[in-house]
Amino acid sequence: MGIKLLELKIGTEDRHDYLVKESVCEEIVNWECLSFMSGVESVKEYMETNPYPEDKLYSKQDFLKDVERATGYILLSVEKTETAEYIAELVYDLI
Repeated sequence: MGIKLLELKIGTEDRHDYLVKESVCEEIVNWECLSFMSGVESVKEYMETNPYPEDKLYSKQDFLKDVERATGYILLSVEKTETAEYIAELVYDLI
């Protein structure tokens, strides 16, 4: 299984919006999958060796809150594409 980002055309010059998809069946990944398969502790451990990028719109704390509580599709609104790519890689490594 691979993970890829689907960029949505609703962003602005300062904000980019992405959905996280798995590449085999083209299904959109949801928060429950990440929290159920890995849990917030596994995500925190991952972040110890793979630092979360600085992002004014979507901080590390925002992401961790979403891992714990969010439901539905993983929809990211970020300042930098690098942040969305980091999260896609994290999802791939932990699921």
